[in-house]
Amino acid sequence: MTDAPKARGRPRVGAIAVNVRVPPDLVESIDRFISMDAPGSSRAEALRRLAAEHLKTLGVRPAPDTR
Repeated sequence: MTDAPKARGRPRVGAIAVNVRVPPDLVESIDRFISMDAPGSSRAEALRRLAAEHLKTLGVRPAPDTR
């Protein structure tokens, strides 16, 4: 009996990776947002929240379904 090879890398999470370079002054602003609004959050989570809120404000992203 042989074991199946182990999967390598991060597990899939149903999302697409988007890698961006961010200028230092913008990183500082993101860090300030985290400290004021979401202490303990990662920069990635803060960027997802900021993008989602902004897109919702612009009307290009619907509000989440609350069923």
